[in-house]
Amino acid sequence: MKVRCESRYFSWRNMKKIIFFVVFVLLLLGFMVVYKYTINPSDSVNLYLKKYRSGNVELNKLLTENVTFTEEEKSEYMEFMREHYDSMEYKVSKAKIRGNAAIVPVHITVKNYASEINSANVYYSAHAALFAENYTFVQFRLDKMKEVKKYTEYDIDFDLKYKSGKWEVQSLSTTDRQKLAGLYGVLDSLSSADKYKDTITDNDESSQSNSERKVNDGSADDYRKNNTYISRS
Repeated sequence: MKVRCESRYFSWRNMKKIIFFVVFVLLLLGFMVVYKYTINPSDSVNLYLKKYRSGNVELNKLLTENVTFTEEEKSEYMEFMREHYDSMEYKVSKAKIRGNAAIVPVHITVKNYASEINSANVYYSAHAALFAENYTFVQFRLDKMKEVKKYTEYDIDFDLKYKSGKWEVQSLSTTDRQKLAGLYGVLDSLSSADKYKDTITDNDESSQSNSERKVNDGSADDYRKNNTYISRS
């Protein structure tokens, strides 16, 4: 009889341990689920976009292919891009979550420099000899980018994965990075200028900017003397 009592006591003690363990696991899982969905993927996208407004800006390969930047030009371009991202406006929408994956729609408003960059590439392909060390093609193209005032709107879907206790933004596509940088529609290299040449001709005066007319009509030295906006001393 004594043995049976001890056996029942032993069984009940083990059962309490099992119940406690199951309850603990359920509570832990519940906490993890609540914690996971308390961290909003949209907040992660907001933080991601804020990084564009601080930190280093890399030179985009679309603007550096076949072109050499001086240290001064690199610095000027990076500062220009910081200002570009600082002026960018965006609206982050509610995330669509499925398990460990999420999609966050974002509506952005940015300046787009594609038209000016493409026309600069075309102009350079026909007037390369007019540029000199004191006023390079890189400076010419950057000055044309600075003249852009018009804003363009895009919609971008950000993909996120839940890893190590947080929502991580996945790598953006080339197209989405171009949209953020204001380079959507830029031809892939100077060698692609011929594809764009049909839309801009040297004989069409209405298609040329004042700076292009000055370069076309005179030497690079005359251009630098007569145009204080782009003068480099």
